Amino acid sequence: YWILKLDKEGTITWQKTIGGNQDDQLYVVHQTYDGNYVVGGNSNSASSYEKRASNSSGTDFWVLKLGQEGEILWQETYDIAEVDVLSSLVENKDHTLLIGGFAQGQLKQSVASSKQKLEKGTGDYVALKITENGEELWRQSVGSDGEDLLKKVIETRDGGYLLAGTASPIFPSTGGVPEGRGGGLAQVFHYDLFGKRELKYDFLSNNSIKSIEYKKLPNVAPNYFLVNKDLEILDND
Repeated sequence: YWILKLDKEGTITWQKTIGGNQDDQLYVVHQTYDGNYVVGGNSNSASSYEKRASNSSGTDFWVLKLGQEGEILWQETYDIAEVDVLSSLVENKDHTLLIGGFAQGQLKQSVASSKQKLEKGTGDYVALKITENGEELWRQSVGSDGEDLLKKVIETRDGGYLLAGTASPIFPSTGGVPEGRGGGLAQVFHYDLFGKRELKYDFLSNNSIKSIEYKKLPNVAPNYFLVNKDLEILDND
């Protein structure tokens, strides 16, 4: 992590480089109620240099509390799954902290989750609540069957939390309803348009998505949704 403090004129008042022996990526910086700072991101490093605890496997959340001159007050490493990416942090009214991010791979047993585990290669939202001294209070995982990437967490007025980000299902669906209820997997259609540019413009101007005779592409081997070109059409053009 490379952290700099600037004055109101943009002059550097202090700077610190904090890290271990591998790749450490800083994503959030927050000034706390006491004038100090909480910084957080991901770490691949073992216990080395400024990093006290070794990562378990893959990347882990790495959070530090810094004093007003950048000195380390405390630091904690939180292991959620195989790959953990910290993306957001919020300080609560009681000075506890909620850390937000996403995780990929097998969840640890201590994570309360809406699913039994994360499938390898997909992500789930992860929320981790800690005290102002870094002690873990609870953690929660929420996700779909696809890749869910948490971008932002906020504390709501009723004391709860809002988690926001993106969700990419493994299989897109039509209408967002299950198979047999008018939904199911999305369908892919194709139409070849050959000829000079002017003819293509005329064709598109005189037709709409409803009038063009698209061909449905079957999701079968070996081509799946890839379309073979008819080279004879090109030769005769």
